Amino acid sequence: MVRRKLTEKDIKEIQELLQRGHDIPELTEKYGVSRSIIYRRAKDPYIARGIPLETRNKIIKAIQEGYTKAEAAQMYGLNIGTVYNLTRGIVEGHQTQGNHIIRKNGIRLLNRLMTDGYLVSDFVVSTVRNLQRQFPVIKSARYRDKTFFYLPGREEETI
Repeated sequence: MVRRKLTEKDIKEIQELLQRGHDIPELTEKYGVSRSIIYRRAKDPYIARGIPLETRNKIIKAIQEGYTKAEAAQMYGLNIGTVYNLTRGIVEGHQTQGNHIIRKNGIRLLNRLMTDGYLVSDFVVSTVRNLQRQFPVIKSARYRDKTFFYLPGREEETI
């Protein structure tokens, strides 16, 4: 079992001292911990990230209403990792939900793939590799340092 460097009592004291105007280097020396420990454990992490408390509350409410964390991240323009961190320990289901956000470039490439049936490497290959994880039906082949992505049945057009 990991022993924490600060007790809950220490954290409350540090929070009170911060509110009274004490600076962090002074507190690190007094409690014998690093700056990062003070920031992570004692300073309000949501204020430190610049995310207003109202936004955090809206995200939690949206997730409790049935939205996924990925959808909540998209609704409020946040990174999905930030939403996971904001809701860690508050909202259940963190482990079971996946990151299923497809970004703009991925959507553009997916549209091209659906209309043309293939893609020739004039794009970022990792973007399409991410699409392949979401849509296993997308096939790929390499020839002379080029990567081709295609849909089944469209091999002839791709060649």
